[in-house]
Amino acid sequence: MEREIAAARRVCEAARVVGVDCCDMSTVRFTRKARQRHFMLPTNFEAHGGRYGAEMTFMRNFVECQMENIQAWLLSIEVEARLSRKDLKHLRAAFDRLFKSDESDKAGARKNVETQKQRDADVRDIASAYNRHVRLRTSSAEKKRWPRENLVRMERRFASGLLPPPFPCEYVHSKYLGNYLFSADGSVNQKPMASARDWIGHGYAYYQCPVRTDNGASIALSNTGAGDVNTNFDTLEDNFVALSRARVLCADYDLIRRDFSESLGAVSDEKKIDAWLLRNAAFISEGQLSRIRKGGDLHNLLNVKGDDSASSFVDTERRKSALRQRSGGRAATFLANDTYSFTPEHGDLCAEMLDVKGIGTHKGAAFTKTSHTGLLGISDALRSLAMQRLVQRICEIEGEEEHWSTVKFYAIIDTGLSFLDDVADPATNVKGQMCVLAVRQAQSRLGGVHDSHDMSAQGGNLLLAGDTERMCSTGNARRARAALERYGVSAEMYPSRMIDRAICRDMREHLDDVSSCWNLQADAPLTHFMDFSDYFVFPDSCLRKEWHMTRETFLAGYVLSHNFSRYNMDTILGLRIGASGVPRDDTISPLSQPTGPGIPAAMEELFGTRNQIEAYRAFISEWRRISATPLARSLASKGQITSDGNFRSKVADRDDPRDGLIVRGKSCGSMNWFMELDVMTGAIWKWAASAKEWLVDRGSSIGVLEKIDSWLPTERAPRSTRLGVL
Repeated sequence: MEREIAAARRVCEAARVVGVDCCDMSTVRFTRKARQRHFMLPTNFEAHGGRYGAEMTFMRNFVECQMENIQAWLLSIEVEARLSRKDLKHLRAAFDRLFKSDESDKAGARKNVETQKQRDADVRDIASAYNRHVRLRTSSAEKKRWPRENLVRMERRFASGLLPPPFPCEYVHSKYLGNYLFSADGSVNQKPMASARDWIGHGYAYYQCPVRTDNGASIALSNTGAGDVNTNFDTLEDNFVALSRARVLCADYDLIRRDFSESLGAVSDEKKIDAWLLRNAAFISEGQLSRIRKGGDLHNLLNVKGDDSASSFVDTERRKSALRQRSGGRAATFLANDTYSFTPEHGDLCAEMLDVKGIGTHKGAAFTKTSHTGLLGISDALRSLAMQRLVQRICEIEGEEEHWSTVKFYAIIDTGLSFLDDVADPATNVKGQMCVLAVRQAQSRLGGVHDSHDMSAQGGNLLLAGDTERMCSTGNARRARAALERYGVSAEMYPSRMIDRAICRDMREHLDDVSSCWNLQADAPLTHFMDFSDYFVFPDSCLRKEWHMTRETFLAGYVLSHNFSRYNMDTILGLRIGASGVPRDDTISPLSQPTGPGIPAAMEELFGTRNQIEAYRAFISEWRRISATPLARSLASKGQITSDGNFRSKVADRDDPRDGLIVRGKSCGSMNWFMELDVMTGAIWKWAASAKEWLVDRGSSIGVLEKIDSWLPTERAPRSTRLGVL
């Protein structure tokens, strides 16, 4: 390669004279025009070296297609400034081993296990270096700002305007993703990165599940949702089986035609689009199939009961493979027709991709809660769809589309599976619920920290990204919060609107303070928000009443919640209540340790009085009343109902409304009581939960999207720099 290096240096020096950046792959390239090759993702990995073999084949295809660009980079002057002499020598040697060997030597090498391991290591090293320093490189200046500008430039090259999830072609050695992570060979990065300078700068990279641990034992993918770095990886998965009874319930045909213009742009027949969706998205995982078959934990809960093999619901002759993104839970990304290629210029993955939620758990997943069914109930899917379209409409009305947007739904597909009429879905407590698939735009997930054990489990959540204050109080997250605030929409763990308004905070102060913990989930560049099941709308919103949380839920949310932020009942009443139970002698003992006068305007909003003593007595009364309601008791965590509401006291009988009080804190299934109760009492949820009643004909167009759109705002909310005064 020495002669080529000398020639490349002369080219680069000439380029410098005219001001060309030699690391720009659009200018530094061999003259022979690269051809775009197409590949197939196998539906069964057994004959391809298993999961690891399929991932390495994918990665090797990428490296081979980018051979000329990679070689041009390795020969450039700038690479010597970014890499040590040792690393550069290693990469050039790896490149020579891969591409300079005789074809006969390559054929023989494939039969040699040790040589194959070396080839895999060379592919990983080259892909990692090229991705880290060229394709996915983040400058020091870009690391200080959100959204990540390099990823924003990258996402604009995709038809959907979103970055797809990272595939093996985005592989980067784990030591550049975060500290304490496994490497692809199973070893652990024992030496933490010295500084953020070594960090790639974002979470957009493929974190490959290792082949073996450092003691030689195999690693199984034991968690596909939240988990630690030892069990939560990006992974390709095979043997998804087709759902033979699947039907499209609703679809955004205009969006589908736009994002898949090459295949469907000119298709006017919606039935043909439905057939394309079912052919490419209507599947469940091999692990989920075992759960619904006889002997599985879900068999007796679903309408497959009595069907030993569940064969009438699936077509095992039709199979697909997909990508499971780390912390992706019950979702996976399918490639239409199982085909993919790479763009010659940038090496971007070129494929028609569908993100599908509700496809089930991985066969190696360790699910510990009964609510982790792997399925998606129609009530949950419809509410999320409605909230996504609401947030998207607010974005459009406020003129924010050039800054941020949402991950949109393509369709909702009925799987044919449903819970028995007398069986409640463990995840939503709705009886007889249909199980569906939510088909969405393929998306990436935010990763904003380099020194956390939770890097692989962030799942796009800004609260877990390690730089929460800067992310939420600046850039797109601030813009989104400001827009949603004007319409009374929230995703906060500790709702702040009423208290900040009562103390006359202006909008700037309100947005600067991120202690209310907005549960925002975003993609890797932080330009698109997703997962809207935790959003809710306050009773005083300017939106139509269909969106509003009820006044009863609003009050119950404050009464039953206790947290360590400033947005709690202690602040409102000016008393040190904490998680203590009701005084046994019915006195008002917390008044003996007041913390201040409280917030009279908030007391009046909740309890109809500005008197501290009267407000406290009203609070105790409401606590008792709400604790006696069957709904609230059913949503309390195990052991969270005690004799006097103190978590140390004797556990009460959950089924006896006269026995005990709910311990104030967090609900059992959601991030707070506001959201937990809203999804069970709000108008949108009631409409979604009764879907089985108004879905008379599963195969017909029922106007779901039209119904939701009729509730959306048509004009901007009133403008104000203040939240107002109660």
